[in-house]
Amino acid sequence: MKSVARNNIDRAATGFRIRKCLKPPTVFYDTMHAGKRRRERDLSLEQMKAVVCEHEHKVQHRRGEHGGFVYEFNREVEDQQWTVVAEVKQNECWLITGWKADDEN
Repeated sequence: MKSVARNNIDRAATGFRIRKCLKPPTVFYDTMHAGKRRRERDLSLEQMKAVVCEHEHKVQHRRGEHGGFVYEFNREVEDQQWTVVAEVKQNECWLITGWKADDEN
């Protein structure tokens, strides 16, 4: 019987991507703060959801108010870096704020 290696090195070599195997949140909550920032920074709710679900990079920050973790999600869209901060707990996501790279002033 042939032995099958089961480690991260073999998975990386085959193109297996860990971030794609983790299920993205399916229930989103729009906070008052996120709504205010979206209007100020010309972002839509769908754009913020897309950054969370299809991010290129994420950084864990702290424990959130709902028992999840607060993450900073980053994604490049049309040569522009978009960032969304959200709390994620299992399949739930509370949007906190978001911005595009040119809005960081």
